[in-house]
Amino acid sequence: MQFSVAPWRVLDEVHLKLCVEMPQLHQKFGERILQLAKEASMTGEPIIRHMDYAFPDNGYKKINDQFS
Repeated sequence: MQFSVAPWRVLDEVHLKLCVEMPQLHQKFGERILQLAKEASMTGEPIIRHMDYAFPDNGYKKINDQFS
């Protein structure tokens, strides 16, 4: 995240809380994200995969709202 204005000066409490939580979440999963990115760069497979891609021939081909 990049801020051009200090978030605590312009955001309400709900949105400020999100600005605190998201970097913590990124830090929590940072190593896993890097691992997935390295694997994707070596295999060419996407990090985020459609259900039918991850589990072929299991009836997921018709799902069209997985990322909605």
